Amino acid sequence: MSVRRSDGARPTVTHGSAEQVASQDHKAKEELKGRNAAGKQAKSARLAGYQRPHRVHTEQEEHIAHLRKRQLELLESAEQYAVDEDEVMRLQRNDEIEDEENKLKGFNLDERRKKRGQRDAEGDEEKKDDDQGEEAAKSLGFTEGTGKFFQDAPADRMGDLTLTSPEDIKKILGPSVRFAQHAMLLAENELKGGMKREDALAYMASLFVGLTDSAYANKALRDFGPGTGIVDLYPLEVMQHLLQHVPGFVTKISTAKFFVNVPKEGYDGFAGEPILLRYPEGYRIRGFAIKGGDKPGYLFEPTDPPGTYLLTIASPGTYTVIVSALAKGGVLSIEEFPARIKPGRGNKLEASDVMKRARANLVEEEEGAAPQDEEPKAKKKDQDLKVVIPRRI
Repeated sequence: MSVRRSDGARPTVTHGSAEQVASQDHKAKEELKGRNAAGKQAKSARLAGYQRPHRVHTEQEEHIAHLRKRQLELLESAEQYAVDEDEVMRLQRNDEIEDEENKLKGFNLDERRKKRGQRDAEGDEEKKDDDQGEEAAKSLGFTEGTGKFFQDAPADRMGDLTLTSPEDIKKILGPSVRFAQHAMLLAENELKGGMKREDALAYMASLFVGLTDSAYANKALRDFGPGTGIVDLYPLEVMQHLLQHVPGFVTKISTAKFFVNVPKEGYDGFAGEPILLRYPEGYRIRGFAIKGGDKPGYLFEPTDPPGTYLLTIASPGTYTVIVSALAKGGVLSIEEFPARIKPGRGNKLEASDVMKRARANLVEEEEGAAPQDEEPKAKKKDQDLKVVIPRRI
């Protein structure tokens, strides 16, 4: 290409200027060649799309360009076939879904294996938990129902005469009131088998002492009677045996005098006539027993004024009476005194007003009675022992 000056004349080209122009052209060609070589090398790399910042069209931009081209094609197709806007949007949405699916396919098989491995591990953990539950049930003595979720309820072993270990009784029967009831049934069975009463009391006391949980044992001892009823052995007799032979076992139980009007030599009375017993304010009567298992027939109930009880014995004889009272500090005191009862003077216990009230209470209790397998409801602290059922020979 020829170059002219502004006045139309050709410029004078010297030898030096020609060499300079040729040098610049050669330098420009070398730079272009170097850029082309660098571009080819970068393009052949594995991560070429991320290592060539000088490129205008990266893979992402190419993908966007293809997507735009596809959208234009869809729009043209919609115009050509008179497709409405909803159809165009549907087609675009399908393409987007297809594109997302292609991305999701990028997850390799290792991820699937990991997920499968996690599911297998969770299954193993569930099986391990089931096995542990079964072992725990067996350790508690549940031979039945040790399958998954304990489908079969275990048999109730209350009254099972082969269940004699204190720790096993606690594990299998559970609440302390059930322990006390089972211990009472075991001792009564020994009595029926010919065991002496003193030995039966010692045997029953050994069941409570054999427990390693002293708090549970003391609670079971206090549940004996109020929560279990009485067959032949009195709870106060068991407590006295423990106080005499194992004083360190019982807590907050002591032998003390609390009746204020009982003579040192005991009471002299008549059959069928009530004996008045008084105790100071702050005590609440909690238990009654006739020592040795005598069954003369008796009635023991509160009367007016507060702090007064009436004891009526139906049959003549000499008896040892045991009464317990709870003080405000929570200490249970046990008092014992003799009662010498002479033949009655015409006042029969069966015809007395106190017996009529007692029999009315018995009828109400029998009508509302129900089996008690749970813990007995605690008595109010200001509630006295109301009635002791008469026992006849």
